[in-house]
Amino acid sequence: MDKHVLIFIAGLHRSGTSMLHDWLAAHPDVSGFHNTGAPRNEWQHLQTVYLPASSLGGPGRFGFDPRAHLTEDDANPEKAEKLFWEWSQYWDLSKPVLVEKSPPNLLRTCFLRALFPSCKIIVITRHPIAVAYCTRRNWGVPIYQSLRHWCLCHEVFAHDSWPTGDSQWLHILAYEQFVDDAEHEIAVDDLLQFLNLPHFKSEMAIRSDTNQRFFDAWHADKHDYPWLESRVNKFGYSLEVT
Repeated sequence: MDKHVLIFIAGLHRSGTSMLHDWLAAHPDVSGFHNTGAPRNEWQHLQTVYLPASSLGGPGRFGFDPRAHLTEDDANPEKAEKLFWEWSQYWDLSKPVLVEKSPPNLLRTCFLRALFPSCKIIVITRHPIAVAYCTRRNWGVPIYQSLRHWCLCHEVFAHDSWPTGDSQWLHILAYEQFVDDAEHEIAVDDLLQFLNLPHFKSEMAIRSDTNQRFFDAWHADKHDYPWLESRVNKFGYSLEVT
C-alpha cells in the first residue's frame, strides 16, 4: 500500500462520480476500475468490509440508514489490508496512483482517511435538482425524498470534513464547473495540481449544460420546498433556478 497514492472519489449517485473516475483513470499514471462486472464499476460492490448502498436502501435512500456513516472509530489496520487486497485484484499495480469511486464515500471520509492516512479524497457535488430528477428517473425515488437525502448526506460530509483547514487531502469539485468549462482548463489544472499529477489531454467527451432540462422540469412540475433552501445554500446551490 505504501508504494501507491490512493484517491477516493465521493459524491451522490448521478453527481458525476463515474465521469470523473473515467476521466482520471485515463491518465497514464493512474489505474481505475473497468469491466469489473459490478454496477457502474463501483468499488463498494467489490469488497466485503462494509455494506454497499444497495444494502442500505439504495440510491437516494442509503444516507438515511445510520450504518452508512462510517468514521475513524470503524477503522482498523486489518480492514485497510483487506480492502487493499480485494481491490488490488482490479487495479494495475504498476501505476503509482490508484483511484476508487463509490457514492457512499461521501459519508466515509473520516473512515477512509483512518484506513489510508496518505490518501486523497475528491468530493464532486452536483445541483440537488438535477440529482433528484436523475434519481427519480433511474430508481423511482420521489423528488422531495431525494432532495432531503442530498441535504443530509452533504451535511454529514460537512460535519466530518469541511472545512478542515487542510487542503492536502480534500478537494471539492463542482460538477457544473467541470462540465461547463469548454476546455476544462481551470477545473482540470486545479485538480491535477491537488493530485500532484502532470497535465494530460483526455480524449473523453464531456457534455455541458446537462442540468437545464432538469431545471425546466422543476418549474413545469411546480415544486416548491422553501424550507430546504437554506440547507442547499450552504453548499453553493439554490432551489430558485431559472
